[in-house]
Amino acid sequence: MKRFSIKVAPVAHDIDHNGHVNNSVYLRWVQEVVIAHWTNVASSVLLSRINWIALKHEIEYKKEAFFGEQLEIATCITYLKGYKAVYETAVRRGECLLASAKSVWAALDTQTGKITRLSKKEIEELFPEQSGEKAPPSVI
Repeated sequence: MKRFSIKVAPVAHDIDHNGHVNNSVYLRWVQEVVIAHWTNVASSVLLSRINWIALKHEIEYKKEAFFGEQLEIATCITYLKGYKAVYETAVRRGECLLASAKSVWAALDTQTGKITRLSKKEIEELFPEQSGEKAPPSVI
């Protein structure tokens, strides 16, 4: 799957008592980039039919981020089958990796509120570059 990214700059309320971006903000950024990715690749039909909910997040914090810095939050899907998608996400300041995350998401039917599968055809239409079981390169 192709890499997708957004730019962010921490604001005052992102900063904690230690003077750097609070760990909870990284989680917010992971969620924002995954949702932005879906909004960017899905058709209006799929957007009206499917929402994604997080099942699990694992974040490894490596370095601090500070107020006003220009950061890139990059993500890519490393697994997508049926109802489940696994995203790997990296938070960077230039070339410096500040945090990495792996998160598992489930497709949710907007009408029923229940977990639902994406068909093989829908996945192929969304991500024609995906071939077989070969994993794409990580963003981390």
